[in-house]
Amino acid sequence: MKISVDTKISAIIKENKESIEVIASLNRHFRKLKNPFLRKTLGSRVTIKEAASIGNVSTDLILEKLQKIGFEIENTAQKTEDNKPIVVKDNKLPEKITFELDVREQLSKGKDPMKRILKKSAKVKPGESFLLINSFEPLPIMHLLKDKGFSSRVVKPEENLVQVYFSKDQDIANTETQENLDLLTKEDFENKVAGYNGTLETTDVRALEMPGPMVTILEETEKLPQGAALYVDHKKIPQYLLPELSNRRFKVYGYEVDENNVKLLITKEQ
Repeated sequence: MKISVDTKISAIIKENKESIEVIASLNRHFRKLKNPFLRKTLGSRVTIKEAASIGNVSTDLILEKLQKIGFEIENTAQKTEDNKPIVVKDNKLPEKITFELDVREQLSKGKDPMKRILKKSAKVKPGESFLLINSFEPLPIMHLLKDKGFSSRVVKPEENLVQVYFSKDQDIANTETQENLDLLTKEDFENKVAGYNGTLETTDVRALEMPGPMVTILEETEKLPQGAALYVDHKKIPQYLLPELSNRRFKVYGYEVDENNVKLLITKEQ
């Protein structure tokens, strides 16, 4: 496989699983690639160039290590990314901060702060801002929040201290969710399932702890053959997973049995 600085980390891992250990060995920040959920949701958004920025290592070093395990380096001019996070490079910071969120301690303990960040950011209204304090530039989170209407300003006052000011410019999360999810009545949902002509795979994630349900659903949808669908027994609508499924062109149909039981049918859009 030919790779360049613009190749997504997820594509590299999909080609050669050994690359997980190779990249993780370069910097402690890359160790989160060993987490299956982070690998699938964030690796699909981060390029080698961006990973180098996160880990404060050179792109040449990453490419050199990957070349040693069989990747061919493509000597091409860097392309412009269409899905870059919106980063404002001037010195004008938001005048009012709704809250501060310091995730350095959580990261130092090997815990994933993404769920905490997404939960807190969901409460931010258009025109409001919050401050995320980290030890490195959190490009994956910046990508995810860009999809939810945030722009970001990055300040690096000292080594190993990165302050990211997220400002909610527009409220687009609900629109995205609505486009990606159709909640149906019991009868309509059962008719949708019964009328499905392709292969129907099933999985039950109700007994799994987070991020087990997300990991399982992503793994199962990744394995779906063309024209197949996934039937899921879940405890709730996976709100944080819907945008990622949308990015991968999956449509989700749901039926809420009760507050702890939801049926989902996940199909690949043509």
